[in-house]
Amino acid sequence: MKKVKISTAIIASLAGLAALSSCCRPFDDFHGLPDYSYFRTGIYAETFTADSSSPAKTVFEYRSWAEAATKMRRAEITLTAAVENVNTEVRVESFDPGEGVMDIDYRDENSRRDQDITVTESTMFCRLRYQNFTLEYRLPFERAFYNDGKTSGRMASLVFGEDITDNGYSLTDLESEVSNGQVFMRKLFRHSITVSFNGKRYRATATVVLKRLAGNEGDNYVTGCELLDSGIKDLTNDGNHASYTSWIKVRQHFADGSEEEQTFEVLMYGIMSEPSLADMDISRQELVCYEAGFDDSREHVQNVFRNDFVEAFYYERLFVATYNQGTTETLFRHVEAVYNDGFSKIEFPSLRYENVEHEGSLIAVSGGSDEHGHYGEYEFTERVNATFADYTHSSQANLRIFLSE
Repeated sequence: MKKVKISTAIIASLAGLAALSSCCRPFDDFHGLPDYSYFRTGIYAETFTADSSSPAKTVFEYRSWAEAATKMRRAEITLTAAVENVNTEVRVESFDPGEGVMDIDYRDENSRRDQDITVTESTMFCRLRYQNFTLEYRLPFERAFYNDGKTSGRMASLVFGEDITDNGYSLTDLESEVSNGQVFMRKLFRHSITVSFNGKRYRATATVVLKRLAGNEGDNYVTGCELLDSGIKDLTNDGNHASYTSWIKVRQHFADGSEEEQTFEVLMYGIMSEPSLADMDISRQELVCYEAGFDDSREHVQNVFRNDFVEAFYYERLFVATYNQGTTETLFRHVEAVYNDGFSKIEFPSLRYENVEHEGSLIAVSGGSDEHGHYGEYEFTERVNATFADYTHSSQANLRIFLSE
């Protein structure tokens, strides 16, 4: 048998490969060949910290890691997040915030690269929109993405949950402020929300000074009022049109300490129109009503200032009946009003339509035949009734159609 001589160079090379294999022991499952689909990531739980020592915010920090078959060791990065408190002041036209409407959105702001890791700095915005201003909470956080040119993937990162709780607000009076000859009345608005992060709940607080221009220094301006009496008078009706006068009696308080009683009146009405059948397309004898009610998405409101303190709102509402062959629409109109001096808000008594009922019918009227065959003449009728105070308003519309039989 012929002996084969192995060179020392080959022996050295094999030894080097053996040494490389031993240091890659975490990836031995791949038998020395990298599996480019292999990617693992996680968070070191023991590194998570929450620091609320600052009055401005609560800061979070933790360490995220990733493993790829194409690299010999774990990649690691420190990520941060924060729940920021709000401390500001806002000019308002009124001290009545009303109910806040919450919305949430996100924005990517900056990014940085650390070797094979790209960190994106993002912010979650929680906004509460009130009648007189918008309150915005900022919740910044970071996300990490791994890419070594051969293996890539999103690294484990913590984000804020959208299950945010609105804890409500409180209003307290502050002393007035004089700036450049103008007098500003002030109130302190305190609010908080609760957010979830890494399985726990954290609170963000808002301290907002609301400032309203009351007048110039030396003026005798209104600082508030109280309701003494209110009511409705002169209610009349003509067909589907009712009208009346709504009134309130208030005692206004002025900056110099004086008081004055005033009565404010607003002419209001309720009007029901004839149903519109423009969207009915009847092509068969079967008539089925699926649903009926006011379409809130198409409600229209026009506001008009009657004087410095009274604002009237003119509503137009569509009552829609949906059939298997189209829809009918009936327009209802009414008026509401509010007294608002910037400090006190009082609603006027008002009436609106109630107990709305409708009925649609398709009735055969006559029939005949021609060269095309038999046909029938039908009449579709939509009837609508509603109460306005003690009156019942009724209206109907008709549509004649011919159907083949």
